[in-house]
Amino acid sequence: VLTDRAVLAFWRDLLLKLPDHVQVFLAARVSPDVGIPRLTVSDRILVLSSHDLCFSEDEVQSFFVATGSEPTPPSVIKAIHRCTEGWPAAIQLFRLGLARMSPTDVLKELDEYRPRELADYLTECVLDGLASDIRIFLQRTSLLNRMNAQVCNTLTGRSDSQSVLTRLEKQGLFVNAIDEGHVWFRYHSLFATQLREQLLTEDQARFRTLHRQAAGWFHANGIYDDAMHHAVSANDLSFAADILETWSDKLV
Repeated sequence: VLTDRAVLAFWRDLLLKLPDHVQVFLAARVSPDVGIPRLTVSDRILVLSSHDLCFSEDEVQSFFVATGSEPTPPSVIKAIHRCTEGWPAAIQLFRLGLARMSPTDVLKELDEYRPRELADYLTECVLDGLASDIRIFLQRTSLLNRMNAQVCNTLTGRSDSQSVLTRLEKQGLFVNAIDEGHVWFRYHSLFATQLREQLLTEDQARFRTLHRQAAGWFHANGIYDDAMHHAVSANDLSFAADILETWSDKLV
């Protein structure tokens, strides 16, 4: 909300000059431009990212116990942690949803289970506030298990995907870099699944076309496991066979 440069400059100056006995707590989805790098170098700030706030398996178990849920087997807790990647809001939705399921069905259905409230939550709290071009970017790239700027440009027709990915990560929109150089990124699995399902429902032909384009890019760049996945997802079995023909020598 605070974007005025004069206001941000005031905060940068204030935070630098505060005496040691004064502490300030800031909470935001987007990292505010208040001189955080300088405060970090001078060891005057502790920054907690969304990753730091994710629940561990033990914390998921403690949460279920603290909320008065029925005793939950460790195997179910482990599966919930894997599905949600420790995202607290999703864990809460899973907890509420699982209360409606019989214990014998929980593990069998958990990998495909999505609380119906999850779609509403993501739409209302995340997607509705985004510009239309960013929503299109997210939807078209959601089918990628991993992505860099080049493959995103291929799928979206943009030329600025690196800056978009960097901005989305900074804004906490379920995008995380998976390498030190911030070249490769991935979406939170639940977020990506929701976007994929929207795309498949709205435009099945585009869904397959995007998978075919992704398969072509990964094949051309020698990343054959991703190429195979996308070719099969596009139902282009002839191309999948061609990929395997090239890939098989390397596999052997």
